[in-house]
Amino acid sequence: MGNAPPLEYSGLDRKEGLFKRLAGKVPLPIWFIVPVEAILLFLLIVPSLMSIWLSLVSWQPTFGIGILDAKFVGLKNYIDLFTEGRFLWAFLRTFIITIVCVGIQFLIGLGLALLLYRSMPFRKFFSLILILPMMFPPLVVGNNFFMLFFAEGPINAIISAIIGSPFRFDWLSNPTWAIFPVMLAEIWQWYPLMFLIMMAGLRGLPPNQLRAAEVLGASAWQTFWRIKIPQMVPIILIAFVIRMMEVLKLFDLVYIMTKGGPGTKTETISMYMFKIGLKDYRISYISAGAWIVLIVSVFLFIRLLKPILYKVEKFEEKIEEAK
Repeated sequence: MGNAPPLEYSGLDRKEGLFKRLAGKVPLPIWFIVPVEAILLFLLIVPSLMSIWLSLVSWQPTFGIGILDAKFVGLKNYIDLFTEGRFLWAFLRTFIITIVCVGIQFLIGLGLALLLYRSMPFRKFFSLILILPMMFPPLVVGNNFFMLFFAEGPINAIISAIIGSPFRFDWLSNPTWAIFPVMLAEIWQWYPLMFLIMMAGLRGLPPNQLRAAEVLGASAWQTFWRIKIPQMVPIILIAFVIRMMEVLKLFDLVYIMTKGGPGTKTETISMYMFKIGLKDYRISYISAGAWIVLIVSVFLFIRLLKPILYKVEKFEEKIEEAK
């Protein structure tokens, strides 16, 4: 009987060996994360590149030509937007709405959190009642506030009862006042989110520092301004960024309550793009507008957040030195 031929490993065996060696070195969670991240990256890059290309060409769905065959116009769409008063007013109006709404939501949320973060009777019940507004769909909120501020609605009825004479004012059709019901609806629906974030921040403060301040005779205002607020700055910063990003995209309440009217007096940047893009089919035009809004928003966020982050770092350094 002859000697048996030497065993030879097939390419499949070598591949399996390589896979096993690689699997042994790469942590298991990475195998689940990488495919998902690759898909998300693809879904981010491809639409972004398409949007950039559309902003540099002249293309509409009604032209009957493909996107790649569209006429290249360079920065013309961007120049046209910067010279169009309607776009600039829509952007400025959106920015003002964002600052006012987020600022008021923060003050309401912080005030309510200061009242309810300590143990007190029915605290959970009151907290539950306070967060109810953000559970309603924007469609319901917008419709309810539309009915409240309608010419024959409850707001005018209450004013009539107070002044003792008939009062009829069409809030949503008045160019000066139409924006205020929209802002009030936005504030009412989303102040609960600020309340929850501020409540979490206050309840996460180290109790030892608060007790030490009380023992040293610090007043409630001094404790609030010198201990609570400095330690809550990162949380407040996160809350502001989250809400500002959302309000900058405000569309649903405006669409339900005023459709951007009267005229364009309540037209936000999202409503403007809806009308220009989905009604007039000027896709290249609104693609350029979207990139302008993105670039300006990122620039403003960096300018606003940089000094705050610097103060946070200095405060953390002082805490480390004190330890």
